[in-house]
Amino acid sequence: QNLHKELLAALSGAKSMNLQFKEVEEIDLSFLQLYCSFFRAAQEKNIKLTLKKPLSEAFVKVMIDAGFCMGKNDNLKCMDDCAELLFKEN
Repeated sequence: QNLHKELLAALSGAKSMNLQFKEVEEIDLSFLQLYCSFFRAAQEKNIKLTLKKPLSEAFVKVMIDAGFCMGKNDNLKCMDDCAELLFKEN
């Protein structure tokens, strides 16, 4: 819950944000839910999010395992709006 509050606070006054998950070694579905919530909150506030590549294998794996995306690395086909950041160039 603390991370969720910190992420939402980071949106206050921001016009854009860059996220990077390059060195993430372990991630689970609860983080993915947090990430999607953060993405939607940013959309509601018209804040542009950029997900820096390369993505960690752990991040990609949880996206695939959760059913949000199919494929590997930059060839992901994502099924949800919050996963669309995977396609954006940085």
